[in-house]
Amino acid sequence: MSFKLDKRSEDFCNLYGTIGIFLSTTCLLQLLYFMLAFWTNWLITAFYIFGIISFSLMVKKHQSAPLLLMINSILLFLVATWFAITQTYSPILWICMCYSIVISILMYVDGINKKLILLANEKKIENAYWQNQE
Repeated sequence: MSFKLDKRSEDFCNLYGTIGIFLSTTCLLQLLYFMLAFWTNWLITAFYIFGIISFSLMVKKHQSAPLLLMINSILLFLVATWFAITQTYSPILWICMCYSIVISILMYVDGINKKLILLANEKKIENAYWQNQE
């Protein structure tokens, strides 16, 4: 028995994951263009790269993507708080943070996280079956 994501869930992961990659990349490029050489900026760069990886895993439909997107939302909130403390304004950061929060919530509300876990378990069972055949 083979489990596959339904069309709606697959389109959700592909479309919104790609948009998330573009938003995170835009934030990263903006930071790299305008940043000063300070350790917090390099830390924020790592957070943006983490966001790109999280959304990439969402496009690949990896089972850890929903959890990583939640962590990404928290990290972007910390970055937005840091920017507010330092009186720096970045609209793309706020858009990316809100987008990440909304997508994370939608993945859990629509049950996509459970579907991704089922898909990963199905792949493990299939790999074990083919390992025993050899």
